[in-house]
Amino acid sequence: MRKILLTLFSIAMVLSLGAQDTSFFDDFEGFNEGDPIAATSDIWGSWASPGGGPDEAFVSAEQAFSGSLSLKLEAQAPTGGPTDIVLPFGERYESGDFYYEQMMYVASGTGAYFNFQGETTIGQVWVSSNHFNSNGTAEWRNSDNTIVSTSSFPHDTWFKVRFEISLTNNLWRVFLDDELVSEYSNPVNAIASLNLYALNPEMNGPSLLYIDDVSFTFEDFQPLQLDAAASTLFTKQHVFTGRELPVSFILKNVGQDWITSFDATLTNGEFSVTESFDGQFIGSLEEGTFDFPGTFTTNEGLNEVMITVSNINGEQDMDMSNNTNTVEVNGYTPSEDRGVVIEEGTGTWCTWCPRGHVFMEYMEEEYHGNFVGIAAHNGDPMAIPGYTTALGYAGYPQMIINRDQLFGFGRTDDIELLFCPDAATPTVAKLDVTANYDAASGIVNFELSAEMKEDMEGATFAMVVVEDNVTGTGAGYDQINAYAGGTNGPMGGYELLSNPVPASQMVYQDVARLILGGVDGEPGSLPMNVVAGETHTYEFAATLDPSWNIQHIKLAVMIMNADGSIANAAEVDFNDASGVVSTKDVFRNDLAVVSPNPFSTATNLELNLENDTDVHLAVYNMAGLLVAEKDYGQLSGNQLLPFDGSSLGSGMYFMHIRLDDALITKKVTITK
Repeated sequence: MRKILLTLFSIAMVLSLGAQDTSFFDDFEGFNEGDPIAATSDIWGSWASPGGGPDEAFVSAEQAFSGSLSLKLEAQAPTGGPTDIVLPFGERYESGDFYYEQMMYVASGTGAYFNFQGETTIGQVWVSSNHFNSNGTAEWRNSDNTIVSTSSFPHDTWFKVRFEISLTNNLWRVFLDDELVSEYSNPVNAIASLNLYALNPEMNGPSLLYIDDVSFTFEDFQPLQLDAAASTLFTKQHVFTGRELPVSFILKNVGQDWITSFDATLTNGEFSVTESFDGQFIGSLEEGTFDFPGTFTTNEGLNEVMITVSNINGEQDMDMSNNTNTVEVNGYTPSEDRGVVIEEGTGTWCTWCPRGHVFMEYMEEEYHGNFVGIAAHNGDPMAIPGYTTALGYAGYPQMIINRDQLFGFGRTDDIELLFCPDAATPTVAKLDVTANYDAASGIVNFELSAEMKEDMEGATFAMVVVEDNVTGTGAGYDQINAYAGGTNGPMGGYELLSNPVPASQMVYQDVARLILGGVDGEPGSLPMNVVAGETHTYEFAATLDPSWNIQHIKLAVMIMNADGSIANAAEVDFNDASGVVSTKDVFRNDLAVVSPNPFSTATNLELNLENDTDVHLAVYNMAGLLVAEKDYGQLSGNQLLPFDGSSLGSGMYFMHIRLDDALITKKVTITK
């Protein structure tokens, strides 16, 4: 799985079924017990190198389906590896029929994983990722890493996995012990190699997997004269009810004749609409992507959306079996007062994190009122010490939903798959917050309230102060950007920006600024047992950093379960909570400069006063206590006012300079 390039070598195949057909079989009986497979075989390789390396797997006599030997893959670390084995298929197949089969034995209490690569150079495209979790659930995933279906599998016994792939028609079928468990079209419709990686996909324990009787067969494509295939259907699969969804599809010409026109019929069980597509020029084995005019409305529950192509060039298609493609769309109705928290693990140093920014903004726009988004920064100037560690991220970018389940993400469907059904779960409590804000000191008292709709035991309050539209200067605010230049596809405009994106061009959203109550909730903030119908309140006190713009502050209010997961949440604008209408004309930080800063004993406050102004200085420590104060009377013009901090200890302080009705706030640091 590590992204080291593999140089493919020629493979001695057993030829059958015609000059363009290929087959392969290995039951490992040609090896000796303990042989390193990549170093010993002329065909098998490892991810690190064809000849093997630290990611080797070894032939074992501990288990076998046929004969006495099999291939053993084991990982003790929850994160998987180092065992990482590759079976090249000789070339990249894009058409024809490909069949792959293997026997698997997964030890109880462990999990397993394997994938197919879509390019001859490994590490470029994962076209199928197959997860075998320690709870006995198998997840079959496509090239977008979307779970297309799930099934069960047995532990401590051999079972057969078989893929029957019509690359010509983009139909991927998965069988487990000869029972069909998954059928789908794949966004990337190609296959080039197998990758066996020792991994427990749940990342909570070891993996122990044995593989035997590995085989694959490729049968070359023999086209008919006129044949069209509806190879892929695109639409959202997990959304709220009532949403108007667009549909697009891929038509592939799998015949010999050019396709110049066709009809497409869209059906969702309630209506059927047919549109004509004329003036097309699609050659043999070429394809085109088409947007179906209009949208369809998502209903509650399962919506089966179907596209059928017909009337090809005004004639009858010679093979109608591949003219239809179906996708299941799940509609969810969100519960009243329901908020779902998604915390994104990110950092300005993180190569792929721009997609997290794009997807979080999409979720905020699409699901405003139910989506509570928080960007948990790591290793940059916006990071809160210990926050991402407490959330348990295994890598970046990564997300966690309701502090309960970590997940990676490659597109918004990854988020919606978890978010939408969660938003439809019953609401345990209606949450709200009010704020009593002292602009002079920056101190704010938050009062959280929970109107209980269900009984709870061991619940607690927590809150995160979040800021939008965050900008900064310096290298720490430059965003590393893997999407620069567009080689990794479009990503919300990041493909048009440089790598890194300069701080002057970056605006960060949903930035976590303060955590109140800790990641698991404030102990004692709610009674041990709360009952439906009761209303409970709790107060948090905090000091807002004067560099934060309160016009862009949001409050993520949470009620926590006893296990530290989030039972419900609400997002409240700080100005709504505090009753502050506007401070744009009150804060005039541009009128003052403090230099030097940091300082040890003394600094200077430089003011640029347009008119005669009453000037008053108050200095507060981080706890909000007044530690120094001076009234300068009425001043005008440019003023240089010395400040003596020799009596103050090392630390951070806030200087509040009152100019008539305007307020200047400066953060200063004393170092001794």
